[in-house]
Amino acid sequence: MKEKLLKWLKDAGIRAIKTIGQVGLSSIAGASTIGGVNWPQCGLAALLAGIVSLLTSVVSLPEFSEKWAKTYWGALGMRVIRTAAQAAIGAIGSAALFTDVNWVMVASTVGYSVVACVFSNMSNLPEVEGDKLPEPQEE
Repeated sequence: MKEKLLKWLKDAGIRAIKTIGQVGLSSIAGASTIGGVNWPQCGLAALLAGIVSLLTSVVSLPEFSEKWAKTYWGALGMRVIRTAAQAAIGAIGSAALFTDVNWVMVASTVGYSVVACVFSNMSNLPEVEGDKLPEPQEE
């Protein structure tokens, strides 16, 4: 049980750190200049997205659950949807009031986060025929 908990903590932590990086990068990329970056809002959006990532990891880790997507495209789709939701929640949550939400910034953050997610998962492309992913290895 302890080994499974440590493995889950490691996997959820890595996923949260990746999400923080993707949302932070997308918030910076959404500004017209580096001087135009709203750093407190960028940091808060990234932090909130990381917290949401940890919370969604509580529900399930698709790579290691019995119902995880068996194909590269299915697994990537699940990651993209989660990243988009986490980025949106982080960006929306960084506003003081719901009426203060900068929807253009939210859309930009989500868009850049999705692109960053796709690029960061390109290393998982299967190198065998078809798009089947190998079965997870028990350690």
